[in-house]
Amino acid sequence: MLNFGELSLDECGVSGTGKCSLDDYEGAMLIAAMTARHAPWWIGDMLNSLDFKYGDKGAQAIPLELLSLEYLERVKGVAKKVPYKNRRADLSWTHHQQASRLPKHMQPEWLERAAKEGWNSNQLRLAISDFVNKK
Repeated sequence: MLNFGELSLDECGVSGTGKCSLDDYEGAMLIAAMTARHAPWWIGDMLNSLDFKYGDKGAQAIPLELLSLEYLERVKGVAKKVPYKNRRADLSWTHHQQASRLPKHMQPEWLERAAKEGWNSNQLRLAISDFVNKK
């Protein structure tokens, strides 16, 4: 059973025939969307914290049956390279993944530029690549 506060998705019914209102679905979708958007940061930060606090023993806390090693390494790396103070709620995790290729002191400038110009993460990747290759 999946619960979102007072709402149980089992009560809504898989076919939509349950007793959930449109408002119930809207609230559950908002929670699910926020979770999806922030999960890479939460997981990456927890992995880095586990490493710091427990070293190799920390791996016991990781549900490897649910998350691939590739995904875990990617989110861990980005969370480590992009400090909390550089993260922007108005940009996707993938934008930050592109900015993680830059030194920490340059990330805010490039993330600000992406937000101001309305760049998607691929446009940011290309702009950063151009910048890096010109050096």
